[in-house]
Amino acid sequence: SKRAEINSDLANNTVSFFFFLADAVDNINALPSIFINSVNPQTIYARVTNNTTGFSLTNFNLVVVELPDATLNVSSKDICSGENVDVIFTGSPNALVEYEINDGLVKTEALDALGTFILKDAPTNQTTYNLIRVIYLDSNGITTCSKNVNVSAKVNVVPCLKIPDGNFEQALIDL
Repeated sequence: SKRAEINSDLANNTVSFFFFLADAVDNINALPSIFINSVNPQTIYARVTNNTTGFSLTNFNLVVVELPDATLNVSSKDICSGENVDVIFTGSPNALVEYEINDGLVKTEALDALGTFILKDAPTNQTTYNLIRVIYLDSNGITTCSKNVNVSAKVNVVPCLKIPDGNFEQALIDL
């Protein structure tokens, strides 16, 4: 928690938060645990009070980051067996997306600076692509926020007539 980050001795100290430095000094108008910030980023003042030694002040910038978002589409919903299909993930630039193919292992890929990742696939049977979650990481690779998405796209493999060498006279159709 931010309180523990500011002062690890929460048993002997109280940490309170304020919009204004003067309020922190006077210990008035402390912020509730849940509040609506008015600007982004917003300076927040923290007062650490110890019953025997008095108080100290510090401040930090509260930065609110929007939840990441993503969706997926396929370039074609019906293909011949082995034909290429693009699975197109779009969303918040530089976010990570977690997805699975046919309920298999969860895979992770990064959206580029424009918010796109394209998976090239050539399914030989019906295939479902599931977008599970989108994630923001900080510079240390730690998740700062994430959103469950649960979006699916299905590609159907349909019967296709293949004509050898483009010679219509040699095409054999077995009905």
